Amino acid sequence: SLVSLTWSLSKLGETGGEEDLFRYTLAPTIRSYMLEYSVQDLCALAWSFANANINDVDFMSDIAHALMPKTRDMNCQDVCSAVVALASLHYSHKELFEALKQQSFRLMQTFTPLQLSRTLYGFGVAGVRDKKLFYEMALTSIGKLHLMYAKNVCDILSALMEADYLIPELTRPLLDHLARQLDRLGPTECVQLLTVVAHVEPSEQRSSLGEAVAEQLRPKMKTTVRWIPSGPEIADVLQSFVLLELNNDRLLENTLMMVSPASKAPSCTSDIFLRILGSCADMPQRSRDAVKVLLHKHVGLQNAFNRLFEELCSSTVSKLDQETLADLVYACARIGYDDGMFVQRLIEHVDQHLASSGGFHSFQSMARLVYALCELNTRLDMARVLCREAIDGQMWEGGSGDDILMLAWAAVFLSLPPPVELITEMCILFEERLPTQLLMAQQIAVQLEYSDDYVDVNWDDPRVDTFVKDVRTIKRNDLYPVVYGKKANHRGTALMHTTTAASWVSAALEQLRIPHKASFVIDNLYRVAAGFPGQMAALDVLCPDSLVSPGGTRPLGSAAMRHRQLAALGWAVKDVTQREVYDAIVTRSVNSFIAKQIGPIHPNAVKYIEWGKVEVPDIEVKDSDGFPNACGNAGKKEAQSQYEEEMLADIFGQDPHPITTLGG
Repeated sequence: SLVSLTWSLSKLGETGGEEDLFRYTLAPTIRSYMLEYSVQDLCALAWSFANANINDVDFMSDIAHALMPKTRDMNCQDVCSAVVALASLHYSHKELFEALKQQSFRLMQTFTPLQLSRTLYGFGVAGVRDKKLFYEMALTSIGKLHLMYAKNVCDILSALMEADYLIPELTRPLLDHLARQLDRLGPTECVQLLTVVAHVEPSEQRSSLGEAVAEQLRPKMKTTVRWIPSGPEIADVLQSFVLLELNNDRLLENTLMMVSPASKAPSCTSDIFLRILGSCADMPQRSRDAVKVLLHKHVGLQNAFNRLFEELCSSTVSKLDQETLADLVYACARIGYDDGMFVQRLIEHVDQHLASSGGFHSFQSMARLVYALCELNTRLDMARVLCREAIDGQMWEGGSGDDILMLAWAAVFLSLPPPVELITEMCILFEERLPTQLLMAQQIAVQLEYSDDYVDVNWDDPRVDTFVKDVRTIKRNDLYPVVYGKKANHRGTALMHTTTAASWVSAALEQLRIPHKASFVIDNLYRVAAGFPGQMAALDVLCPDSLVSPGGTRPLGSAAMRHRQLAALGWAVKDVTQREVYDAIVTRSVNSFIAKQIGPIHPNAVKYIEWGKVEVPDIEVKDSDGFPNACGNAGKKEAQSQYEEEMLADIFGQDPHPITTLGG
């Protein structure tokens, strides 16, 4: 029969070029016999079209209309097939779904475990909001847990999440059951479960299970595995990093590596990319640093971002308001991304909106945009104008503490002293809690202490004094990372650079027999690759998380502030990039390279410079140079010493102190 033929064709899997067969041959023929089919046939036809991924809304609506008077005749399998197949039509066929709900209540005790899980999942995806239905069906499912596969339980939890009904009474036994069967979960079920765990109420079970599911998903999320996650699945995993504050560097790296193949699929739309971008921007500091490094290292990830940004700019950006565009630029700044083309187009769109509308209506959006421009170290003229406008117009009044903190940091970065009222308001808002952006607060506190531009700050106000002391004494996680067992080891991951760069420099200095402090923390504020406390000098390596990606030629605003403030604290800083150190290692000239950087600090390092690699002519000492023949060796040494001093002057300039500005 026609029903059997349609069902058989749908079981073949991906229809590919057969979509026309379903849409233009089978559907018209089925319509001519629609009223003659039984309820079982109609449900089978609906399920067949849904299983074959045929998106024919008109045909499915016709089946829904035909099913409406026959819902009382449905059995459990019919209800299950109809709910799953017609889930996308809930809003246009609410009467049908109301009838399906009543029939589900009547058949509740006769559902099989598989039918229970699928029916619940269908109601959840359809957006049905009936707490009594979900409660009764979930309780019935819990009574049959011993008969269910792990996938069935994942479907039930996903349904409860879609219905926003993740109450502990229902989720606790379901999660306990899955915790004993994690090794039986496939990659799709792992993503489902991780997403559900991220949305349940905080508890000890939630934290431990989240880490366990993430570790179970890690080996499955690889480009070498046949399974390729879709765009929505990648967005769900990255969002779980935000909600659960996961500390799994390998899973994060594996997930971001899958963005490249997933971005070519139709499921990775602009909305999904916005979710991916927003999740990366909202991650904890450690995870965001890993995202920055990966955007530097992997060309595939860069190409995927460029492809998705191009689609976003061509289809969506023109429909967004200035506040949303400002949030987009802010998200890019949080991960240090500026490709020089699409991000600049976003900034241009914001500028055009501001010119036509006369300014921001939201202080939060303005503060985020000013911070983003300063952090990306671009369009500083625009940032300066907006910052002055926000300060002069006192737009910060009534703003949140984090937004005022961003505006104050931007003013410090742009050398625009913020008014006393702004500083006082910020200190008041953080009187009972510490800022989440602790580095930003510490950089502001340093300026308040050491800059002459802030002499008008009311230090007699105990709230101001307490704020400065608190943020200056607190230990940041990025300076003093806490390691919990072997799972926290990031060997071979993107964050490996944080220890590798310092170890390279320290190893070279050890070979040069120069005393130093490796990976040195200065004044509880910044960590440098090598410190020389006796000389108040430091050698700093700009790692990828301190540079704008891709390209890595422009330092981030926070990195520029680091060098400026170390100079204000009296430290002489010489900075190099990690790429320069790596190239020196490849060419086997790292000792000479490091010696040239610290020559003004330690004159003994000069003798380790390999002059033949500096591309200068060799020195020739002749009798006519004024050295007596009797002391020719001494004359040659003196001439060589004089020549080395001249070469050092050429390398480092006439200033005997090392250069403290970026770029060396």
